[in-house]
Amino acid sequence: MTIFYSLLLLAFPILAVLSFTPSSDPFSLSEYQKARALETFQSLDASRFHFQILFVDDDNAKGRIVEGLFARIVEYNDAMCVLFPESCTIPSRRIVAEMDAEPHEGALAICESLGLCPARSEAWGTALDLSYHLDQYDLIVTMDDNIRSRILRSIVGEKEQQEYAAKCRLLSDFLPEGVLLESTNTNSSSSNDASTILDMLDGELQDRVKVLSPLLREEETKNQLSDILHRYFDDNGLLFQIAVPANKDEFHASRPRLILTPSGAASWNIHQESWPLTEVAMIMATAGITRFCLDTIQNYYDQSFQNLLEINYPILHKNCVDDDDALQWEKVDAQLRRCSHLICGYFSPGERKGRWEAYCRAKSNHDT
Repeated sequence: MTIFYSLLLLAFPILAVLSFTPSSDPFSLSEYQKARALETFQSLDASRFHFQILFVDDDNAKGRIVEGLFARIVEYNDAMCVLFPESCTIPSRRIVAEMDAEPHEGALAICESLGLCPARSEAWGTALDLSYHLDQYDLIVTMDDNIRSRILRSIVGEKEQQEYAAKCRLLSDFLPEGVLLESTNTNSSSSNDASTILDMLDGELQDRVKVLSPLLREEETKNQLSDILHRYFDDNGLLFQIAVPANKDEFHASRPRLILTPSGAASWNIHQESWPLTEVAMIMATAGITRFCLDTIQNYYDQSFQNLLEINYPILHKNCVDDDDALQWEKVDAQLRRCSHLICGYFSPGERKGRWEAYCRAKSNHDT
């Protein structure tokens, strides 16, 4: 069970709190969110050393934007050969044209402003095929709960629904409750140097998030990010969801990060229907997905290599005890690689040696 609790350190950056009680840490999660993260981790097969991720929208816009953001973040983190994103659209009343259609002008303007790959941004939309797509992807990320519910309702059988529910998640599931706005977190318990979600972003994307830092530091407004990625009820009780600007004019009109109040004073554009806040929410959630996937793979190989050490230690320690250090390690490494080239190949020779020596020290201390 300890390996699953370590997931709470390695998975979402927002899971870097071991305590299950409410915390002032901006990356704390509710019990429910932690359980969902663990459930998804257990459903993924990291032994193949890659994940295929599908983003599903119902407007032929949000999915391609998040796909493009994900591809950009993945490239920045040198994971293009590990994580493979695609997007598609599920039919809705908002989509009246042919499902496999070209993107509208507003979506293209947003992708261009974010510097996303034109090949992805300008590609014709793909209609979701429930009989095909569900089994072709390791992780399915929906833009809101309504889309996720429609997908799960299409699955026959309670057991099958539970299985697919673990791999079908909301975009907001990967979003922190608050945003850690410092690029270096010396108190993080993460096993790598990229200890905050901002470290997953290149400089330009970091700047887009940091520009709203005064706003996001406030308790009463930082949780708006999660609200934006959900359908929610406005003050009049009407179901509301942020819509992607339909054309360039709408996009430029909703783009300003600073607006003038009726009194003429400058104020942050924090309205939930504004695009800057939506953009920040998408960037942070997408970075969270990247971090989760990479750490899930890392966690799998950490555990697998630890199992190799536990299995081989008794006989290796007995047979190599009289050898000098160099010869001892040569025999140990040869035996470990015979057991699994795949697992050993994930780590460099130096990493393997360091883990073996650390394991031997731990066993020696335990025995004494």
